[in-house]
Amino acid sequence: MKKCLILDYGVGNVSSVRTFFRENNYTVTVGNTFRDIRNTDLLILPGVGSFKTAVENMDRFGIANEIQNRHSEQMPILGICLGFQLLTKKSAESPTSMGLGVFNGVTRRLKEFSRIGWGKLDFNDNQKLLSNDYFYFNHSFGTYNVLGSGINASSGVSNYRALVVEGMTTGLQFHPERSQKSGQKILAWLEKEIWRIDG
Repeated sequence: MKKCLILDYGVGNVSSVRTFFRENNYTVTVGNTFRDIRNTDLLILPGVGSFKTAVENMDRFGIANEIQNRHSEQMPILGICLGFQLLTKKSAESPTSMGLGVFNGVTRRLKEFSRIGWGKLDFNDNQKLLSNDYFYFNHSFGTYNVLGSGINASSGVSNYRALVVEGMTTGLQFHPERSQKSGQKILAWLEKEIWRIDG
């Protein structure tokens, strides 16, 4: 069976993410050690919470380098909402806290102050499979100016990135675990096209 690790950095919506992945045939664990991060098919950085607190806890656990190494070694990573933002260089939510820098981008407060609701994705690569699906967003900060050669998608709001793929690392600003059938659909697409994970 597929294995995933939900990274425990003291914040994050662990419960609903755990349920979502269990329902999609994963053996799910929650942890934050080097061994945990290394020995899993998919590493998940969950959403919801404070950028500063998450960064401080990753520093305290000494795991930032291991996450960066996992990206460099082309081992699948998924960042959801806050987890996506942590993969950028920095966030306006806490200007003195440095993110993981996996994505060349910065996180800023939305012009609309916050976004709660459903929206489509506008892909940069003529991706048609998911073009008619709606995904659930709930956030006040977004990731901008992401540079790179991978797949990305905007949400049609403030031009922030709703999805970014670099190698086998994926950032989602929306919540797949709250997106019902669309969440299951994008997970299946990521498994097949990006991460090459077989069930």
